[in-house]
Amino acid sequence: MLYDIGLRITYSYASPATGGRHVLYLTPADVPGRQRAITSLLEVKPTPDERFARKDFFGNTLVEAAFREPHAEISFKLRSRVERYADPVTEDVSPTLEALADEINAIRSLAPEAPQHFLADSPRVQVRPEFRAYANEAVRHDMSTREIVEAIGKAIDRDMTFDPDATDVNTPPEEAFARRHGVCQDFSHIMIACLRSIGIPAGYVSGFLRT
Repeated sequence: MLYDIGLRITYSYASPATGGRHVLYLTPADVPGRQRAITSLLEVKPTPDERFARKDFFGNTLVEAAFREPHAEISFKLRSRVERYADPVTEDVSPTLEALADEINAIRSLAPEAPQHFLADSPRVQVRPEFRAYANEAVRHDMSTREIVEAIGKAIDRDMTFDPDATDVNTPPEEAFARRHGVCQDFSHIMIACLRSIGIPAGYVSGFLRT
């Protein structure tokens, strides 16, 4: 299925910024077997004094834009066309947690796709005892990894309340978890923390949600 995506972000400053450098993760990704980015056009106003695109360690496209002149407003406008492939219906052949740990330990690569990158603490997600306890309450030891992921997701959906006033972009996931209130970002970070706490690699993905 083809999707035409449009996004516009505008920042207006209380007083003109004397300059700035921005790192933009806005371009839809090519994901083999899942989606193909056909076209992407990113407009930046005012025109940057420096601009270049590159791939980060994990293969994500980013654009850096730098400004040396004062400006009171800046806008980013994205237009993209993406082809999204249908998700195949597959049997659950995922391992148990014990078998998953053995599979991960057997991997000696630290390439971008290596699971080790998605198990340890990261700047926004720390593995804490309360996440491990919550995850263990939601699952059984005879479950497959996929069943465990689904069970924890259902538990978070059941126990957390969507509340846009409860948190902001800098609220730690443990604080949102304690309140049982938050937004999508909070729920995602809580899910990541729960999965990592029991040995399942997990990472944060931003994107466009069809509603």
